[in-house]
Formats: sequence, C-alpha cells, structure tokens
Amino acid sequence: MKYITKTLKGTDLSWDGSVNQRPPYSMGANQSFQITDNAVEIYRGSEEQPDNSPRPAIKVHRIELLPEWDADFLANQSHCIYNVEVIPFITTLGQGWKTSNNNEATTSNIVFSANTNAEWELNAFSGTSQGIPNDRIYTDPFIIHPYESLFVRLHSIERLGGQAATFTSFYQDESVVTVRIAYEDYDPNERYYGRVTTNDTFGSAGAAKPPEFTTEQRATGYIDFPIIDLYDNSPLLQEDPFTDLTPDNSFHLDSLSFRSGYPFGGFTDTGASASNYMYDIMVSTEDNPPALYTLRKYMSYTAGNTGAVLDFQELLKDTVLLQKGQRLFTRIYLEGSALGGATNNQYYYRQAPAFWFDGTVPK
Repeated sequence: MKYITKTLKGTDLSWDGSVNQRPPYSMGANQSFQITDNAVEIYRGSEEQPDNSPRPAIKVHRIELLPEWDADFLANQSHCIYNVEVIPFITTLGQGWKTSNNNEATTSNIVFSANTNAEWELNAFSGTSQGIPNDRIYTDPFIIHPYESLFVRLHSIERLGGQAATFTSFYQDESVVTVRIAYEDYDPNERYYGRVTTNDTFGSAGAAKPPEFTTEQRATGYIDFPIIDLYDNSPLLQEDPFTDLTPDNSFHLDSLSFRSGYPFGGFTDTGASASNYMYDIMVSTEDNPPALYTLRKYMSYTAGNTGAVLDFQELLKDTVLLQKGQRLFTRIYLEGSALGGATNNQYYYRQAPAFWFDGTVPK
C-alpha cells in the first residue's frame, strides 16, 4: 500500500457567499459555486512518467480527513474554527467547459458528497457547545484513471472569537485538516470499478450549450442514460475484464450507487440548493426489445435537505448478471436543482451526480 498525506491550512478555505457568508476577517476567501475554485490537489493522475507514458490508474482504498485545529488563546479571548466541510472530488481529463464547448475533451467533476452537507463536515475542539472532535473516513474503493486527479475543497467554516487583530492571524497560520489517502495499483481483472456522471442530462435555460439530448427525446417524458453498455459495438468490450466475456459467462454487477449532489451535497439542511432525480434502473437486450426488464422502479433521490429520500447506496439489493449484448441503463424521468441559472447550475459546472458501480467477470 502507498500513502499520500497533505495538511491544509486556513488559507485554503472557501465560502459560498450565500449560506456561509465570508467571515469579516478572512483572507483569500473564494465564493464561487465551482468546486474546482480554491481546491487543493491531493493526487495528480495527469502527471506523466519519465518515459512520457500515461500514469497508470490507481485504486484508492481509503480517504482520511483528520482535524488539526485547536483553540487559540490570545489577548484573553478564545479563537477557533469549526464546522468545516471538506469535499473530495475527482476531475477527469479535458479542458474547461467554457473553452471546450462540451466536446470529447470536456472536463467532468465527480463529487463525492451524497446527501446533505453534514456528510463531510468536521467539528474539532471548540468548546462543549460545538460538539466533540471527529474525523471522516471514506473506505469505499474507487479508481483514479490516467490523466484524472483527486482534489479536496475546504468549503465552509464557522469561527469563535471576533477581534480582527487576533482572528486574522489565527486563520492564516493554523492547520485545519490533514488529508491522507491509501492506494495501490489497479487491476481491473481483479475487480472492475466504474462511474458515469449525469452531467449531460442536466440542462438550464441559462446555459449557452444545451445537453446532448434533443428536444424530441425530452418530449417522451424521460431520458435513457446508459451505465454499462455491452452491445456489440460498445467500446467497453475492448477493456479488461470485458474482453473475457463469452456466451457462457457474465459480468457480475455487485454494487451500484448514485452519489453526489450539487452544490457539494447541499450547503444547508434547508433544501435551498437541493438536487432532485427520479428514475428506473433497467436492462435491455440488443435486437430484442421484448426482453426489456426493470430492476428498480421510480427511484427517488434528493440531495441537500433533511427531508431527502436518501436511497443512494446499494441500489440493486442483489448481484445482477449482465451478458454480452445487454445494456444496463437508467430511465430518468425528472432531474432538477433549486439553483438554476447559468452561473451556478450543475450542467454549467460539470458536477452533477454520478452512478458508481463495481463487479467482476469470474474466471
């Protein structure tokens, strides 16, 4: 196992400028809805090796977010920061959305948060009224592919103490959180891990570039969105372990989850920035329309408020066998966000929720 450890300081913090207002004595605050703004890189998959070959994919087993800050006593006043949201995300290969115009090089941001902002919130020592020290440990394995990178963004913060002369100094100098990942080389034949973002299902009247789905497709009342395509002409069949598929075996899909919400799981528990989806999980067979069948019906997902339907993990409830010539897809009936607008919607910033899955082709 290999490890990477980075400690982030108060100068890496960001605020959204809406729910979490910029503290009056903060320095270097960033108020953008774009998750990549002010983010800190943990692992760079885009860094080439000495022979200029792509850096191979890695399998990350664990992300640890460990609080570092403590109370600061200065001028007879206690100063500390607490309720910091540390959001991990993966940035895929490509140029920015505005410059690439959503072509094949378009960047997608795969955000880890799954429901409310509390999922990645850290509380460290700040008096009995603010809770007890805690950390966040993420142990679901995931893959960082060649030319992808892993980042974290320190999003929100609250502070105790108010004198400008003391708080500003404390904010600038104090360590906030240590991020540690454990990883190893990735062998897809041992277990295959995949993820498919819904970025291109999410449109807005304010977005200059519409989604790839046409008006006619939307007029049907739903969008069919492929997750695992094993039809004969699918590029996926050229990758391990799918090259081993034969008429006598199957891909064993063991886990399927629907993760992340914009912005960052919902800044608050009020639902003011919730993401909403309703969908089926279905399987079709190439050239055999009557073979269509439904695994889950009218799944509901809402991120960003305490009243959310948080059915986002282990959606299948059992292993599903997929043969060559079949396709697993979701039929999305509804998708939306309370934000909208060209400057803060999911599609514009390429950070809508994604389906995560893993499975094997038994030997």
